[in-house]
Amino acid sequence: MKAPNCPFCDTENIALAFEPATAWYRVRSRVLFTTGGVSFCAGLGAIVEPYIIGFSHDHFKRVAELSTRLRSDFFDALDECLGSGFFDSRSLCIFEHGGGSGSGNTACVEHCHLHIVDGGYDLRGELKAHFPKACEVEINEHDNLDFEPGYLLAGTYTGNRVIHCLKAEKPNCGSQFFRRLLADKVGSIAWNWRTYPTPEAASHLCVRWREQMCREPS
Repeated sequence: MKAPNCPFCDTENIALAFEPATAWYRVRSRVLFTTGGVSFCAGLGAIVEPYIIGFSHDHFKRVAELSTRLRSDFFDALDECLGSGFFDSRSLCIFEHGGGSGSGNTACVEHCHLHIVDGGYDLRGELKAHFPKACEVEINEHDNLDFEPGYLLAGTYTGNRVIHCLKAEKPNCGSQFFRRLLADKVGSIAWNWRTYPTPEAASHLCVRWREQMCREPS
């Protein structure tokens, strides 16, 4: 299933993406690798590096909607990130603005996607500080998720097919909440990916990733 005007479904109006100076804007131009029904790409607006976005090929609004098979594909892809050598802490910080409709919407793009940065930037403490009622949850590939639309999710992944998270329900915080937290954590003003898209960082990650894959033995 695809949705109209969605960058992750590759259905948006991309006339500007055929201009050489803006071709990087198209998601498909930044894909690092594909595993089953998910792809991971270099993210726009890299506040820290590497900055990766993982998304499902079919159109879902949030991780809570994914099937067991797709969650398994996500874990395969996260394990590939851990094995890449690009994350110095050997762990991943993962966050999601679990899209919902209306004024409480937390997602700027309503297509299931995870933000992935180095685990050293773990944002669970910051989430708890803003939402003291945030509760601990685990995401694995077997158990269905009972999350209401419009949640915030931040966690870490070190392997073993389990993401240890904090979840805040219906936070009414506006979009790009975690990007604002991350930018504040590292002393940056560049939290808005639309204003600060950093195509150079995305291109650099794509080149480094492909070079590393070419060096690996077949």
